[in-house]
Amino acid sequence: MVTSAAAGHPPYAEIWRRFLETESVDPTIRPTQGRHRHAALIVRVNDASLFRRLDRIRSALAGLRFVHPIPDHGLHVPVLDLMPVASREPRDDEVGPAGLRALAERLRGALRRHAPFSVHVGQLNVWRDVVFAEVAPSHRLLELSHALREELGLGEEATPSVPTFPIARIVAPGQARSLAQALEWFRERPIGEIPMVSATVVTVDRRRPIAGTRRIAELHFGSR
Repeated sequence: MVTSAAAGHPPYAEIWRRFLETESVDPTIRPTQGRHRHAALIVRVNDASLFRRLDRIRSALAGLRFVHPIPDHGLHVPVLDLMPVASREPRDDEVGPAGLRALAERLRGALRRHAPFSVHVGQLNVWRDVVFAEVAPSHRLLELSHALREELGLGEEATPSVPTFPIARIVAPGQARSLAQALEWFRERPIGEIPMVSATVVTVDRRRPIAGTRRIAELHFGSR
């Protein structure tokens, strides 16, 4: 998920407007203080027809060397950003290997209390170093994220999240206008439906978001 200072309905239109007003895009430098690995809960996407629709967008982005499309095996919907993963003795706000397994089991129990649902993705947008499709109904993901944080005792995020379906990453400085032109034809077009029936706990190395992702546990939504 990306983050925004606005609460309530995700400000997708405002994010797009700000992108159009910028002259250049750059990879976001995130201050990690040496803590590059984070635990997260995601819903992986495995839909051949959706992959084929994304191929047309990837082709449009192929001429932009500063943008790298996310490959099929890396596509997912972010649900919950958990906490940094410690390489040594974990601090209070970190989780180690044993704690990560325990956290995954707590998430397993919490997710069983939430019924499966589906989201639709479309409306391409750009935020910082991510090209993403907007998610609808966005409130379902926001409600799920809020409920899981509350059930796990994680507390509220400092900045509310905006649901996204990332499809490409900006890896070098480039012209915002060139990126906007590449996305223009696809901007208002739907991409597809993603069923939210199972989720994966992963660790992500933010220096290598795709190659540095490791699966920890597969979880399933429950039924009411």
